[in-house]
Amino acid sequence: MTQLTSVQLIEAALWRELGSNEPQSADVLHQALADAVSRWLLIRSESPDIDALKFVCRVKANIDRPEPFLAVSNCGWSGTKAEGQPNSRESIPARD
Repeated sequence: MTQLTSVQLIEAALWRELGSNEPQSADVLHQALADAVSRWLLIRSESPDIDALKFVCRVKANIDRPEPFLAVSNCGWSGTKAEGQPNSRESIPARD
């Protein structure tokens, strides 16, 4: 079985959140990500409102300095979007 990258795991979680294999708009995928992160914070955090703000600040900081996230790394992702991304499921390999 092939080990999924962190990006592929997140994408798989989004498709599961949506309950659909059909192509979706970026807005729909962003909402699914927000829903999944919100649910996780509500379950796992003692102060989800503060942790949500910290999370957004960390995401913004990462976007401002993207180099570590766009380089080839141990997660096996080169930072290049697959054709049709973010609205298709093409980059998630089938399970063996």
